[in-house]
Amino acid sequence: MQSLFEMFIKEEEGSTTVDWIVLVAGVTLMVLSVMATMATGVEGLNDQTIDRMEAIGENMG
Repeated sequence: MQSLFEMFIKEEEGSTTVDWIVLVAGVTLMVLSVMATMATGVEGLNDQTIDRMEAIGENMG
């Protein structure tokens, strides 16, 4: 009689679920890293826009 652990290791049902979980986790990490990188660039662009708008306002009045 096989032990419960041996039966668990040989069982193939559910392996597709594990594959999908790993795939979704990888895609999620990739998306989060891209968002973090883009957020830094957007903050810099926002600061530049504010500086330019302030300069225009000072020159107008």
